[in-house]
Formats: sequence, C-alpha cells, structure tokens
Amino acid sequence: MTKGYDKAGILDELSRIFEKQERKNQPCVFLSHKKEDNPACRKIDFS
Repeated sequence: MTKGYDKAGILDELSRIFEKQERKNQPCVFLSHKKEDNPACRKIDFS
C-alpha cells in the first residue's frame, strides 16, 4: 500500500519557503542592547 501525500505539510513548507524569499528582499536591522549604541539605533528610519 502506498502512502498518500501530506497536502497540509506540503503547503506549510511552500508557505515557509515563499516567506523566507520575501524576507530576503527586505532590509534587516540588528538592534544592539548596548547603551552606548543608543544614539545610532535612534537614527534608524523604520518607515
């Protein structure tokens, strides 16, 4: 007997792949937790 396809699992995986690709095209910013980096972090424009 052959196993069927897990359609929900396949769709979830495809969704993760597309979301990951979309995020690759967006800027990414690391915000430091060091107090001395506060002035630089405040200058970042999130719009």
